Amino acid sequence: MAEYQARVMDPDTGAEGRYPFEGPDDMLERMGAARVCMHFLENVDRNEFPHQHVNYDLNAASKSHDGTVVTGMGTLIFENGAHLPFVALISRA
Repeated sequence: MAEYQARVMDPDTGAEGRYPFEGPDDMLERMGAARVCMHFLENVDRNEFPHQHVNYDLNAASKSHDGTVVTGMGTLIFENGAHLPFVALISRA
């Protein structure tokens, strides 16, 4: 397993956070951009919000030209009905 980080920005407030997570050693090379984002978002559901289920709508995902950064845009959907738009930049830590 390799260490990755996601820098997540809230476009409404400008708030930003960094979230470390683990993934397969070759995740950025082997997986498509959407699958990399889904791997991170599943980690968010399990580890960042363990007391409530977090679903998501992933609206767009792309890789940088050299494949070292994945960008994802979408909305986190919380169990209580709250919706939080996000932009995530995912890379090796």
